[in-house]
Amino acid sequence: MNSFAFCAAKCLGLLFVLVTMLSGCATITKGSTQNVTVETDPAGAVCTLTREGQTVAVVNPTPGTALIGKDKDPIAYVCTLDEYQDASGTLESEFEAVTLGNILLGGFVGIAIDAGSGAMNEYPANVRIVLTPSVFPNQLARDVFYDKRRSETTQNFASVREKATEACGAEDCTEKLKKLNDAEAVQLNAIEQQRAAARVSS
Repeated sequence: MNSFAFCAAKCLGLLFVLVTMLSGCATITKGSTQNVTVETDPAGAVCTLTREGQTVAVVNPTPGTALIGKDKDPIAYVCTLDEYQDASGTLESEFEAVTLGNILLGGFVGIAIDAGSGAMNEYPANVRIVLTPSVFPNQLARDVFYDKRRSETTQNFASVREKATEACGAEDCTEKLKKLNDAEAVQLNAIEQQRAAARVSS
């Protein structure tokens, strides 16, 4: 595997964080802590959450819920499971009422669509991380996996476009929709890079 392919596989590490979409008007959530539920597909992973280099929670095994202190700084996570690639990414706070939900692909591509409701200084309450097998048994299994990731990405972006358009009201949505379209193109391209770099045993 060349260095680019390795970086694509390791650094992006095909994982999607499909955060539950926020709908309606945003309200400031009271309190200095919140629950964050972490789910992985497959279940049974160990996910470590850190902020500014300090561990804030460990979910072991997934699925599980951690009590997190609210803060403006992002939370980094690493999820590990035997026979799967490590999944790492970032959970941002200050989500708006209509959010791309930090669909993450390794590092992250996160788009917050401003619904004019104000930031909430809160992390996503539900996170789902799809782990990538270290080695696929054959090319068919590889393609089924990545085709499903493409489908999920397309469906998720379509849902967010609809919510963003509704939130715009009389406002011109052109710039916001362009950001979503660009982000979707980046993610779909990354999926194909991941597919090309994936290890197949036969």
